Amino acid sequence: HCVFVMGPAASDKSQCWRTLVNARNLRDPDIPTSVVDLNPKAVKTEELYGYISIATREWRDGFLSNIMRKMSSTPDEKPKWILLDGDLDANWIESMNSVMDDNTSRMLTLVSNERTPLLPRMRMIFEIRDLKHATPATVSRAGILYISTDEGSQWRSLINSWVDNKKPKQNGEPDHDNELRHQQQQQPHYSAEIIVTLEGLFTKYIDDALMWLLLNARAAVPIEDMNRVQVLLNMLDGCLNSVNTATPEALEVAFVYCAVWALGSSLGTSDDGTDYRKLFSDWWRGHFCNDGNRGSGHCVKFPSRDTIFDYWLDPETNTFDSWTKSPFFYSIEYDSRVTPMTRVTVPTPETCSVSCWMDLLVKMRKPVMLAGPAGTGKTQLVNGMLNNFDPAVHTSTTINFNFYTTSSVLAATMAVPLEKKTGSNYGPPGTSNLVYFVDDLNLPEVDTYSTQSAIAHLRQHMEYEHCYELDKMTLKNIMNTQVVACMNPTAGSFAVNPRLQRWFATFSIGLPGSTSLLTIYQSFLDGHLACHSFTDDIKAQSTNVIKAAMGLHTMVSNAFKKTAVNFHYEFNIRHISNVFQGLLV
Repeated sequence: HCVFVMGPAASDKSQCWRTLVNARNLRDPDIPTSVVDLNPKAVKTEELYGYISIATREWRDGFLSNIMRKMSSTPDEKPKWILLDGDLDANWIESMNSVMDDNTSRMLTLVSNERTPLLPRMRMIFEIRDLKHATPATVSRAGILYISTDEGSQWRSLINSWVDNKKPKQNGEPDHDNELRHQQQQQPHYSAEIIVTLEGLFTKYIDDALMWLLLNARAAVPIEDMNRVQVLLNMLDGCLNSVNTATPEALEVAFVYCAVWALGSSLGTSDDGTDYRKLFSDWWRGHFCNDGNRGSGHCVKFPSRDTIFDYWLDPETNTFDSWTKSPFFYSIEYDSRVTPMTRVTVPTPETCSVSCWMDLLVKMRKPVMLAGPAGTGKTQLVNGMLNNFDPAVHTSTTINFNFYTTSSVLAATMAVPLEKKTGSNYGPPGTSNLVYFVDDLNLPEVDTYSTQSAIAHLRQHMEYEHCYELDKMTLKNIMNTQVVACMNPTAGSFAVNPRLQRWFATFSIGLPGSTSLLTIYQSFLDGHLACHSFTDDIKAQSTNVIKAAMGLHTMVSNAFKKTAVNFHYEFNIRHISNVFQGLLV
């Protein structure tokens, strides 16, 4: 009656129980299986089981006790599953021992002396990451199903499913899932030749690339293979069009462009100075173009200068060109009298590539994360994208995480821009989509059991699109929202729960090069000098002033290295920005 479904992130744990529920409902449509989910880490332990209010001495019901009471009091004999989808800790799981006992009682005993039975028609499923904080007494009371990702069957199955959805629908082919059928109708279907080409491209590129990344590279944050493949499929959905699907050769060009960014976007520069993006670029060029075993096949060649990440694929001509030729790269005319420097985003070749993919994925309602050290312009990039959106289509709200952010604080903050629609449905005003911009995602306090309640609540919101209200003991369905996040992997908890991380398309943001910094501050300083009518002699000195500031910053950074004793020696772009903010006052 109790089962632990455990395994790494993106191992299809959720898909297993969903498939079983669908199969049971297909077999017995008159006796459907109902599932109620709850993340135990998204609420406090007393809110899970119930507690006595100190102020009023009254009993306040808990979420789990309320769910079990409703299920056990329902007169029908239809199967009912309680899904506890969250990490284990000793605080809440030990209180379940009496329910998990394999005897005739199976009672949940509360502090109020109420005893709620787990009836024969009821089951408990625990979807967890590991048993690190579970005692032998707890482990021995439940069946354990471990799902491994070592063989890569999950991402291969995901690719096969995606390719199958691109095949034309055959007349008379059964389709039992109405929602899936609706989604498939929205997706383009390709010819048999294109389908065969796609299958060959996945076989040719993905296996070798994933193996090289596993053995030779280190991402800015831990990334699962399943996550990389999912991002690749999302990028293909956004990039494939009538031009690049006209021939197999054109399709391979678009596929390689998406594969390079999906697999390598999370790579950056390590603390010892290793540039993993350049290593990946060099390996890709050598392995897929210069390898003698592949010489007979078609090879997609990038321009020889720079790395493979420095080129943009023109969707109209299906050819590679510099990012400076893309529509996301443009010059700005800055007026310091109207707009403060902190509110302006100056495009550079590094930032416009991230802006291009971020804009595409956000419009497809896919979660995006920017990961990088402090002062690399992550927040500015996201704000620049959000400010360019049509307010009638996309609205946004910013949530800044800190050490004291908890699930209850986050729930209250996320509820502010929502309005009640019908019944228990909530969403942003009108027909717009709401983008939650979560900054400093990894800053909340990590508890004794290596979990963060705010992260647990955010994962529940993203996966199930609902949350619970403690006061009313009701479920709130939240529609038309999505999440964009930023985090500094060198601060806070360094990484977040991998079960949340696996949903994001992650882009590593590094420090801009000297050319990009000169472009940024030249735009600000030249605009300021022009709008205040400085003489030509003064305007001619702007480049020298910028180079002097950058040179001093480099000298100071090299002379004062960050150590365990001098941990405050951290110099980034913000220090240069402070110089020019002072000049522009």
